[in-house]
Amino acid sequence: MARPKKQRNLCCQPDATHYDPRGVELDQLEEVLLDHEEYVAMLHVYEHGHSQTEAAGLMHISQPTLSRILSRGLKKTVHALASGKALVIEKT
Repeated sequence: MARPKKQRNLCCQPDATHYDPRGVELDQLEEVLLDHEEYVAMLHVYEHGHSQTEAAGLMHISQPTLSRILSRGLKKTVHALASGKALVIEKT
């Protein structure tokens, strides 16, 4: 049984939460859900330029946990882009 998720310090609601490829009919469109914590982790590291240690501190988590969250988020994002699926960011 998995441990319950801890409360994270998550900021930054995205302006848009749904990104879909052109040319795919909506009834045929599959979605990949990006967790809000994955979005925030990628935002801190890749958009704001924080180190993983700094970003982990901002989110009140350990650096190894941040690294796992980043890895999951990047895999989902690349999968959506490579497979022509919609990327949906979870709202909190």
